[in-house]
Amino acid sequence: MHQKWWGVPLHIEDMQPAVKPAVLMLVEPGAEVSKAHADYQWVLPAAH
Repeated sequence: MHQKWWGVPLHIEDMQPAVKPAVLMLVEPGAEVSKAHADYQWVLPAAH
């Protein structure tokens, strides 16, 4: 089972189990995201 269990990766796994998508998560500075949630993080400026 693919560990990225949020949104699109879950649906891709259901439709095409052999496909392992790379997951990019947009985060604010200081956010903690584990490898279980995303392969890559794009840090955005903090919201004001």
